[in-house]
Amino acid sequence: MQPATRTSRKTIPMPETRQPLLWRREFSPEELARVARGLIPKEMEDKWLIFLEEDVLWFHRSWTGLCCYEIRLEGGEAREAFYNPEVRMSEQEHVDLLGFLVERLLLDRPIPFPRSLMDGDQSGAVLRHLVGYTESSAPRAPLDLEKAGIELSRSKLEASGCEFLAYGCKANGDMKGGPSAPILLAAGSEVQESLRERLAETSRALGEVVLTPPFGMRSAGVLGIFHVVAFSKDLQGGWVSEPEPLAAGVRKTLQLCHELRAHSLAFAALSVTKPNVGAEKAAQFMVGAAREYQRNHPEWPLRIVFCLPDHNVYQVFLRRLRG
Repeated sequence: MQPATRTSRKTIPMPETRQPLLWRREFSPEELARVARGLIPKEMEDKWLIFLEEDVLWFHRSWTGLCCYEIRLEGGEAREAFYNPEVRMSEQEHVDLLGFLVERLLLDRPIPFPRSLMDGDQSGAVLRHLVGYTESSAPRAPLDLEKAGIELSRSKLEASGCEFLAYGCKANGDMKGGPSAPILLAAGSEVQESLRERLAETSRALGEVVLTPPFGMRSAGVLGIFHVVAFSKDLQGGWVSEPEPLAAGVRKTLQLCHELRAHSLAFAALSVTKPNVGAEKAAQFMVGAAREYQRNHPEWPLRIVFCLPDHNVYQVFLRRLRG
């Protein structure tokens, strides 16, 4: 399934008479990754087109294109919500329906249909009219096998065209310099602050994987947004002395992408300039983990890209990939 966009179907903009709605919600990074995929209707019975455009989540009726709801996100939190007054329902009914659409269609949670909208109906006619089949967007179709596989790229990480980015950082969240610098340039300081907050909630164990919200990143990923995956280092903020914990982190990142039903993931080469790891060991554990994932998950293949701007490092990874 392709991500939803404004241009993927005919849509009618939200009218200027839109009304504020008292609906708020905080999204975890994992939830935000699902929300960002939106929902494309596949059958006539699918009644909604939902997509994220920059920091605004739009809800359109699939048949008419009418925009019914608008949610403005900031730092992974729904700060503002609006409804279209042309949709004749009470404000509480709008709150209940919007909450159901988010939880059921975007986050794939089997919550019951709101009683306030049933109006005594026991046949499910109201549910089918307002929502359709209530099939969520979470279980996407696997990636086409022709697009899956392991690739090497001389481009920078943010130009990979992948849904997720993986890079190294210190346990204190420091991302200055190295492969993470392009991310800060593209996303601003919000990513680093979020990363520090997320790391504070974890054990900061070697190879631990942390997923942060996308914020304002613009690129060629899903709906123009990259979601950021980071590795933590040891408790002193230094580089690990052995490659095994980093290899475990690569495996965890690939597994996280599997759980989120991602289609693509781009890695920066980790620790290739450190004498205790180096390019040879980095290529060994990173390419090895990628091959291991593809062998173990033929039902959900990934496009895995290693971004290697340095010519010498690229050649080392190329030899490993061909070997």
